[in-house]
Amino acid sequence: MNHDLEIDAIYSKSKRKKLMTLDIQQAEIIAPKNSHRLDSVHADKTKDFSAGTGEGTYAIVIPAEQTMSCILIDPDEKMLCIFHNSPKI
Repeated sequence: MNHDLEIDAIYSKSKRKKLMTLDIQQAEIIAPKNSHRLDSVHADKTKDFSAGTGEGTYAIVIPAEQTMSCILIDPDEKMLCIFHNSPKI
C-alpha cells in the first residue's frame, strides 16, 4: 500500500493541477480541526485545502517544505477509514 496523499486542485470539472504530495507516515498527528489533540502541536505554516465550511475538516500536522506544517483537508469516508487504521489518529 502506498502511503502518499496527493492533493490536487480541480478546475472546470476537467483540469487537475497537483498542489502537494505528502507521506502520511511522516505525520505527527491527524485529527479533526477543532480537536484538543492539536493544542500541544505547533505548526509554523498552515495550508488550507478544505472546502472552507469547517464541517468535517481534518488537520494533518507534518514536516513539509522544511518546516512543520498544518494541512487542512476535507476527507471522504474512504479516506477516514484509512486514517483510522493509522496509529497517528
